[in-house]
Formats: sequence, structure tokens, C-alpha cells
Amino acid sequence: MKNILLYVFLIIFVKNYSQSNGTNITDNLFIKEDTLTSVVNDLKNKINKSITTNNWKKQVVHLRSLSEIYSEDDDTPRALQTILEAIQVFEKNDSNKHGASIYMIASNNLEKIGAYKEAIIYRKKRYEWFIEKNKGLKKQYSAVDDIAKLYYKIKDYSKSRKYYHKALKISEQINFQHNIAHSNNNIGLTFLNIQKIDSAKVYFKKALILFKNNPKSTDLDSLMVGIVSGNLAECFFNKKEKDKAFSLLNTSIIFCRKYESYNNLVSAYLKLVKFYMILGDLDNAKKYNEFSQNVLNDTPNVSLQLKTYKNFISLYMKSVGNDKTDNFIKKYIGLNDSLYGPKIIEKITATKSVFQLDKINYELQLKQISINKKKVEIQKLKQEEKIMRLNNHLTIGIALLIIAFGVFGYLKIKNDQAKKAELQEIKDQLMKAELKNKKTENRELKGNLEDKDKELTNYAIEISENYQFTKNLKHELNELKKNGQGDSREYTTLLNKVNSQLGIENQLKEFQRKANIIHMNFNEKLAKVNNKLTKNDLYLCGLIRLNLSNKDIAILKNVTEKAVSMNKYRLKKKLLLPKEKDLGNFLKQL
Repeated sequence: MKNILLYVFLIIFVKNYSQSNGTNITDNLFIKEDTLTSVVNDLKNKINKSITTNNWKKQVVHLRSLSEIYSEDDDTPRALQTILEAIQVFEKNDSNKHGASIYMIASNNLEKIGAYKEAIIYRKKRYEWFIEKNKGLKKQYSAVDDIAKLYYKIKDYSKSRKYYHKALKISEQINFQHNIAHSNNNIGLTFLNIQKIDSAKVYFKKALILFKNNPKSTDLDSLMVGIVSGNLAECFFNKKEKDKAFSLLNTSIIFCRKYESYNNLVSAYLKLVKFYMILGDLDNAKKYNEFSQNVLNDTPNVSLQLKTYKNFISLYMKSVGNDKTDNFIKKYIGLNDSLYGPKIIEKITATKSVFQLDKINYELQLKQISINKKKVEIQKLKQEEKIMRLNNHLTIGIALLIIAFGVFGYLKIKNDQAKKAELQEIKDQLMKAELKNKKTENRELKGNLEDKDKELTNYAIEISENYQFTKNLKHELNELKKNGQGDSREYTTLLNKVNSQLGIENQLKEFQRKANIIHMNFNEKLAKVNNKLTKNDLYLCGLIRLNLSNKDIAILKNVTEKAVSMNKYRLKKKLLLPKEKDLGNFLKQL
């Protein structure tokens, strides 16, 4: 086990060292592919040995170690498969150890491939395990906070807020002021993202007071004063309260510099850029965007870098500086492709497919185990029934020698009736249990459908927003080309790249495929209303049901907004709806 941990540590060290120095030193160390194979094989042998000796605790530990090695080697499918096997063994036997770590490893790997719903399930299992095993409020706080973060990441701010409120209650129970302040700040962020500014202000101000006045204050509390100040500043992004906004943002910058929190420093600069752009002060906006770029040159962060490039494009589009605009467009497209290009999406999709197959196999195994248990129970009942029958025959024979046939017959009838009643009672109980399970499954299916609808809506809006941004970029480039500014050949090259970004056919096909799967039962109900509806009609109904705007629908169907309006009018006629009946409400109720 020590050798495995040492190996994992060396991998992390090599990766970090290579990234910080810009060199590849892996070939200069003794850790090579054959070493990885050797460690993996050693672990597999230990797993087989623990299975043979029926030592399930060691089996779980070795499976967890193997999953961690696969994760460090970026082999997410194997890492997932291995940790799910560990969870299967663990849940069959239960223990006071390992539950938290294996659920979190599974969740982190699922998050890597974008399977956020499943990742959240395992984070919730981790939280429930802490409660069941009475592991203490600090660990429960950490688990709830991790669930809230994942909901925040997928922009489900309502559920994120719900779990941050739980985290707040737990931190108040243990009277840990840092965590109380942290939870208030996070709740404020969920309100800020849905533009509930007054509510956001309340929670940010609470957090600021708690961080400033913490009797056990640390450097982290002081840094958080700067971060929360930056968050609160966004609540005053208007001309009337601009002085408050600038004061708070300057506080944020001072604290982030002092404690060398460079990602938060970049975030503060970008907030200043945003505010100066709102005020129309492009010179200051450029100045702080350049400050942001200088920090990122030393401490790279991909998501912050994309925002900075995007700001440069917008700023230089509005002023003279076409060469710089072209340069930042190239950089933006290159970095965006490295994150969301076809190869990356293909890799993630393949990994998701592997996970889904493993999940289906795992569920089938559980169902088979359940069926086998029921078969054993039925076999036992049959065996007991046979024994009872044999006893009855013996009793009858003895009774015939002692008492009259009539008395014996009466007793036999009574006995049989009692047995039938008992069997009937068992059957009734089984039927009730089955009915209860079906109701639970129906509730889960309904919840899953709602989650899928949310995911589909978010996916549709994301396609639409990316398409609109790229389309606007193309329009700006064409305008500049018409005005004769810059090199014409360079513009042609850039326009070709931008046009390649506008090709969303594959994304649209994937969206339509998902929509058809999720809305299968919905389509069947529509067919009952009118069995002459075309595939196009059914697809349009699904998009309307997701509460998408005409603009988003037009992009997803690759038509004009006017065509969408006409299609809605014709669809309403096909469904025989009166003029006063709202089509969207009708489809949601259906």
C-alpha cells in the first residue's frame, strides 16, 4: 500500500513540476509505463486474493487504490468502473470506514465526464453515510457544501441555495463563524446570479461583518473580506451607486494582492472591466483587462483567460485596433477549441457511454440478485408446504385409528383453511410491497424526467448563446472587412474559422436525439390527440414544452423566428385549439 501511495505522489509531483517549468521531465525519471503496469497488476493480484479469502474490506481498499491510479493516469472509464465495483462490494457488507472516500471518488470522476446528476447522487450518499454513522457535524457540513457547489456549477441556483442553507444551519450548530460567513456569501451568490440584488446584498453584508469580526480570524478570513467585497460590489453596478462599487472593488483588489490570491485578483479586475464597460469608459476597461492578462501570464487559468480574451475582442471591436482584434479572436478560438472542440466532446461522449453501460450492468446485477432471493424464498415456502402436507397425511392416518373419519375430516378442513389464510396473507403483503415499490419508482421517474427537461433546456440555451455570440462576431468582422480596415486575406481566414464555429449541425442532431428519447411518452400522448402530426411537429412541441423562446427555437430548428411563429400557428390549428387557448400551457398540461 505504501508503494502505491508513493507512486501516486510521484505522478502528481511530475505533472506539477512539468507544468510550472514548461518542460517534460517524465522521460528523465524511472517512472515509466512498465512501472504503472507493474503496480496495477500487483493491485489486481491483491484484489483476487482478497476475493478468494473472502476479505471484502481489503477488496474495497485495493479497488479504491486502483481507481485512484487510473484517475491520476487520466483513464476515467476504468477509474469509474473500478470505484463502482468498490461501492458495490461496500454496500453489500457495510462498514464504518471508506464510505466517504469511495463515494467522493465516484462523484469526482462522474463530474469529470459531465455526468452531474449521477455525481450529485453519490455526494448525497456520502452525506447520508456521515449522518447514519454519526461522523460529526463538521464532516456533515463539508458534505452538504460539496453538494451545493455541484448544483451551483450546473446553474441550478434554487437547489444550490437549499443545500447552502443546510450548510448554514450546521455551521450555526457548531458555532464555527468562518463557515457561517462562508455559507452566507454562497447564498448571496445564488441570489446574485438570478438578479435578486436586494436579497444578495443582505447575505453579502452578513458575510462581510462575520469575516471582519471573527475572534479566531486567520489569513483566509482576511482574504474572504476582499472576495466578499468584490461580490457585494456587483450589487451596486449602476451610475447612482458607482462610488460604492469602486470602493468595494478596490478593497477586493487590495486584499487579493496582499494574500497573493491571483485567481480572485483576476476576478476582481474583470468585475472592474465589466463595470467600466457599463459606464462606457473603454480606456479604463482596457487598462484593467490588461492587468488581468498580466496576472494570467504568470498564473494561468483557462476559464478566466477565455473571459479576458472575450473582453479584448469586444473592446477592440468598439475602437481602433483591428490587428489586435484579429489576434485575440485567433487566441479565443484556439483556446475554446482546446476545451470544447470536436475531439474533446467525442472523448467525453465515449467516456459517458462506457459509464452508462457499466451502470446498466450494475443495476441488472442488483435486479438479478433480488430475483434470486425471491426465488429462494418461494422455494423455501414450497418445501415447507410439502412438509406440512406430509405431516397432515400422517396425522390423518393416526387419527383414522383413533377417532372417527368425520372428526378427522373436520379438523383437516380447519387446518387447510388456516394454511390458505396464511398463504393469502403472505401474498397480500408481497402485493402491497410491490405496489409501494412501483409508486416509489413512478415518483423517481417523474423526478428524473424533470431533471432531464432541465438539462435539455440548459443544453438548448447553451447552443443558442454560443451560436448567437459567434454570429455577432461574424457580423462585426464582415463590417470591418467592408470598411476596408486590415488585411483582406487575414479576414477571410478568420471568417472561415468563425463559420466553422457556426456549424452546429452535430450539436443539433445530438439535441434532437436527446429530445426524442426524453419526450417519447409525451409524443405518444400527442399522437392520441392527432395521429397525423409529423416528426417536425412533434419536435416543435417538445421545444415549446421546454419553455424556449422563438429565438432559441429558430436556432435549434435552423429557421427564422417568423417561420417559428407560422409553425406554431399551424400546429395550434392541427391540435384543434381555440384562439384563447395558450399552446405552451396546453403542451405542459399534456
